[in-house]
Amino acid sequence: MRKANTPALPFATTLRLPLFSLLVSLVLAASPAQAQCIGTGVMNGNNFGRTGSGAGFSAVNNIASTDNNYATAEVTINLLGGVLGAITGEGNTQYLTATGFNFTIPANAVICGVTVHIRKRAGGVVDVSTRIKDESVRLIKGGTITGDNKATTSEWPTDFVTESYAGSPSEWQTDLTPADVNNPNFGVAFSGKVSSLVSAFPRLEIDHISMVVEYQPVTTLPLTVKEFSTRLQKATATCEWTIAEEEAGAQITLQQSTDNRTWKDIQQYGISIQARESHYKQVTRLAAKGTYFYRLKLVNREGKTTYSKTNSVQYTTNGEVKVYPTVAKSMLYVENVEPSDKIQVYNFSNQLVQTSTVAVKEGLIAVRISELPKGMYLLKVGKTTKRFIKE
Repeated sequence: MRKANTPALPFATTLRLPLFSLLVSLVLAASPAQAQCIGTGVMNGNNFGRTGSGAGFSAVNNIASTDNNYATAEVTINLLGGVLGAITGEGNTQYLTATGFNFTIPANAVICGVTVHIRKRAGGVVDVSTRIKDESVRLIKGGTITGDNKATTSEWPTDFVTESYAGSPSEWQTDLTPADVNNPNFGVAFSGKVSSLVSAFPRLEIDHISMVVEYQPVTTLPLTVKEFSTRLQKATATCEWTIAEEEAGAQITLQQSTDNRTWKDIQQYGISIQARESHYKQVTRLAAKGTYFYRLKLVNREGKTTYSKTNSVQYTTNGEVKVYPTVAKSMLYVENVEPSDKIQVYNFSNQLVQTSTVAVKEGLIAVRISELPKGMYLLKVGKTTKRFIKE
């Protein structure tokens, strides 16, 4: 087992694991289509529009860059009269489209993956029961909306956040050639949806839509990434990858970015001997909330450089759990909640009592306590326990 010949940066730990214990699972998980892929860099669209039924987007050209000038769509929810164009309490927008990304991928390359970045936020939300989510995120091929819907189920925050939608052509459920991607009519179509328990005037705000395409050129480097994954564990990001056909004199660098544009080196590995396969693991502590991107920079002994696919994790909690107010009649608010944490309320007889929760925004949960009898209670969030009094 070889050690890295360059020390890790602060807050990072490094481990290389024996391959024989992981060989079977890694071989099954390896994705040849993602090996030796080159990213185009973040590309912006030049043509923007809207299509389909639903609430219309305005100022669509504002999604060309990140400058806090945004396209908007307003969905009017009126519980007495219903929702315009939808059933009571719910509504959706038209498709917002972006094409003309000016890709110039070599004609004989193989497309490995497509990543769409959308910077978005929820505006005009007037009640904690009002929710804005993705409705559809699909590719546009030859001017036609096609393929799998990559929309997530997460609720939009009230502050701008960039969400990434990534996958290989098969995961997008559409065949892609360089000619398809280089076509001016290639792009992405996005729509959103709103639901509410009250009359409201929520607004969807899109500041920027960009895209990265990864491709494998005909001439590839000896280094092959068989598997590269990144997962979030509390305040750390764990990256693991397997390299096949390592060559002496080559170098592997794990890089991190907070904007998918500017990258810093986390750890470098100098390869001194030839190897069929080697497995790597890197654990990095995250200092602040935000989205973190990771990729591998591969340099062969002749100095030629390529990059792996890009992974991302979103760290949403930074700090201890806070519960307020400590004396309340109808609603408690719990701040800095991890997505995996359960929120439970117990009386002082240690009996679990029935409550309901509503996500206000990222990391902030509202707990309804209006139906509880007056008295003192315990609220448990993960491993944290807080006391409060129901008036």
